[in-house]
Amino acid sequence: MFDIDTQVDTVVPCCVLHNFIRLHNGDMTLPDRATMDVNESNMKDVPDGDVKYKKDVIVFNNLRQAENEMRDAMAMQMWADY
Repeated sequence: MFDIDTQVDTVVPCCVLHNFIRLHNGDMTLPDRATMDVNESNMKDVPDGDVKYKKDVIVFNNLRQAENEMRDAMAMQMWADY
């Protein structure tokens, strides 16, 4: 068992990784700029998204887009006021 600080420190990275995988609907293909070879026999297929939470991914993406637009509008307004 790990001490409480280590346990707390692992929660956010796990959530980030989970959300990244769901955001890409399970597409974990090797990026074009990868610098090291991967033994393909060690690779595992990731299911195409998550049936139970499929709507959540769409909602998350819509919220993210709305937040990006709000942030950009605020920045443009600040720049115009400057």
